[in-house]
Amino acid sequence: MRLSLGCGTEIEEGADWVNVDIVDLPGIDVVHNLMQYPWPFEDESATYIKAKDIIEHMATHLPDGRNSLIAFIEECHRILKPGGTLWIQTPSWDCDFLWIDPTHVRGYNIRSFDFFDPDTDFGRSTGFYSEAKFKVSATRLENGNLQFSMVKR
Repeated sequence: MRLSLGCGTEIEEGADWVNVDIVDLPGIDVVHNLMQYPWPFEDESATYIKAKDIIEHMATHLPDGRNSLIAFIEECHRILKPGGTLWIQTPSWDCDFLWIDPTHVRGYNIRSFDFFDPDTDFGRSTGFYSEAKFKVSATRLENGNLQFSMVKR
C-alpha cells in the first residue's frame, strides 16, 4: 500500500494507492483528520507515504500538548514497513509564498528533519526528541519548496 496524505483533488491512481483527506472529495478513499491519532492503518502496512503541502498547515501542538510534527512523523514511522519511504514537500521558512496563504502555520528549514536521522549532527545531539529514526535526504527546489525523502530505519 502507498498512502497519499492530505491529497485534496490531487488523486493518485493505481490499485495500491490510498488517497486520504479530511474532506470527502471525489477520489478520496479514506476521510480522516490527520491531527487525530492513531490513523486507521495497520502497523508496517505501507511502503510509501506522500505528504505534499500539508505539514505547513498543521497546528504546532496537539490538544494533549504533544508537538504535532513529531506526532505526525511518529505515526508515519508506525505505518511504514522497514525500508519504506516518507516523502514530504513543504515551503521553506524563507519562501516568498509561505505567508501569503493564511492557513500556513510555519515553514521549514532544509535540516528540520535531521533530528530523526542519527547520522546527522542534530540527530546525534537531540535525537532523543523521538524514537522514530529515518535516513533523511533533502532538496531545495527553485521555487522555495523543500522536498524530504525519509527512509524508515
